[in-house]
Order: sequence, then structure tokens, then C-alpha cells
Amino acid sequence: MRKEVKEYLEKYNAKENWPTDEESLVETILNSNVIWEEETGGHRWYNDSFRVVKIGDKYFGYDFFEITGDDNWIDMGLEFDSESIVEVKPVEKVVIVYEKI
Repeated sequence: MRKEVKEYLEKYNAKENWPTDEESLVETILNSNVIWEEETGGHRWYNDSFRVVKIGDKYFGYDFFEITGDDNWIDMGLEFDSESIVEVKPVEKVVIVYEKI
């Protein structure tokens, strides 16, 4: 886990009276409400995605898996990469879509 992410999550967990070991910090990320998600790739049984959560006053993004079948990511032998956790910021972008006339 990146140093600046780990330091922020340790302070956040300590403030909430939660454990501050790395496994607990990862749980804090994974158990937070996902506020944005983008599919970044696909495989037969799962899709790669980038998810964003808000913890305290900061936003964090991380790589994850969206399972397309009945299993969960742990049963499939997939591993979470805590190095993928990065601080992100909201950016407003204009998107043009097309509707049928």
C-alpha cells in the first residue's frame, strides 16, 4: 500500500476506533460505498473495474473485479492489489450522447 494512502487510512481508522493493520485498512476501502465505477477490461468470468470511494474528506480509487458468474472474487482465486489504491479527485467532464429522433 502506498505510504500516503496508508498514513491517511491509519489516521481515519484510529479516529473511528478501528484496527490500523494493513488488512483492516484494505477492509475500510472495500467496505466503503462505491460512488463511481468504470469497467476497464473483460475476461470470461469477470470484468476488471476501477472503483472510487469517499473516506472522510478524501476520494480513493482502486482496481477491482466485477464477477459475471455465481462465484465471488476470493473463490475464483483473484487477489486484491493494495498498491492499486490511489487518491483521486472529482473532475467534471462534458459527455455527448445521441438519442433517436
